[in-house]
Amino acid sequence: MIDERQTGRVSGPAFDEQVDRPDGRHLLAVLWRWKVLIAAGTIFFLAAAFALLRLTPINYQASKIVTVQQPALQAGGDQGRQDVAKITALLPTFARLATSDQVMSDVQNRLATPASVSTLRARLTVAAIPSELSIRIDAHDRRPSVANRLTEETAAAFIAYYTNFQTVNGVAPDLHYVFTSVTAARAERPSRNALRTLVLTALLGFAVMSGVAYLLEYAERP
Repeated sequence: MIDERQTGRVSGPAFDEQVDRPDGRHLLAVLWRWKVLIAAGTIFFLAAAFALLRLTPINYQASKIVTVQQPALQAGGDQGRQDVAKITALLPTFARLATSDQVMSDVQNRLATPASVSTLRARLTVAAIPSELSIRIDAHDRRPSVANRLTEETAAAFIAYYTNFQTVNGVAPDLHYVFTSVTAARAERPSRNALRTLVLTALLGFAVMSGVAYLLEYAERP
C-alpha cells in the first residue's frame, strides 16, 4: 500500500480558492461612476478652505532687533570670549524682562492705551538670538500702525528699564550693558502660502471623497 504522504498526493475533492485582488480598471470605474459625488466633495473642501483663508486674515507682524554690547567686549583673547559667553547666557533673561510687568506698564503709559498689561503682553513675542547677541521683539495686531508702535515702544521701554536698573544698582557706567535698536519696525503680513494650502486641500478632498465612493460601492455589493 502506497502512503499518500510519500507520493505528495492527497486524495479528496479539490477546491478553488478565489481571492479578491485590487484591479486598476475596476478602481477607475468606481471613481468614474461616483465622479459627481467626488467632484462635489472636493469643491466643498476647496470652498471651505478658501472661505477660511478670506475670513481669518493673518495679523500684521512688526519686528525689531535690539543688540546687546558691553565695553569689555573690546578686550581680546579669553576675556572677550568670556564676556560673549556671559551676554549669550543672559539673553533669555533679557527676553523675559522685555515683557515683564514693569516694562509692559511703561509701554501702556507710552501708548496711552486702555488695554491691560496682559493684553499687550499677549500681542508680543520676544526671542533671544545668541548668534547675533541680540533679542528680537515681534508685535502682532490687525492694524499695521499699532503693530509698529507696539514694537517700537516695547523696545524703548525695555532699554530705559534696564539702563535705569543698572544705574540704581550701582553698576559702573563703563560696565553697563548697552542696548541698541537696529532698524525701524515695519509691519507686514506673514505669508500663509495660500496656493499651497488650496492645492493640499484639493488633494485631501479628492482622497476623502474617493474613500467614500469605494465605501458606497462596497455597500451596494450583494
